[in-house]
Amino acid sequence: MRSVLHGLALSALLLSGCGPIQASGALARAEQAMKESRDRGYDQDCPYEITAAMEFVRVARDLAGRSEFQAARDFANRAADLALSMREQAPRNARMKAVRGGGTPAPAPEPGRNR
Repeated sequence: MRSVLHGLALSALLLSGCGPIQASGALARAEQAMKESRDRGYDQDCPYEITAAMEFVRVARDLAGRSEFQAARDFANRAADLALSMREQAPRNARMKAVRGGGTPAPAPEPGRNR
């Protein structure tokens, strides 16, 4: 009976994966997605997304270092999602930048005029 319980406990552990393995796998996926986005130049058209993804990875590493693996995995997954979303957003942002004339800021409103 005891060996059956041990076998079930071991199989549950192997099937679910332990926290450090899941967190490090999620971090690796996030870093790979960010690298691919940078290699394709998406970081130029999506500066907010790449900055947020880099910060999420930094926080995930910090949490993993403090053995908070669930939170580390969640932050790493957020970073990967942002890096992957840049693939869809970058072409649209590039078109908008071209329409606006290369990213020129809008003129400041004239003093005394209500908008």
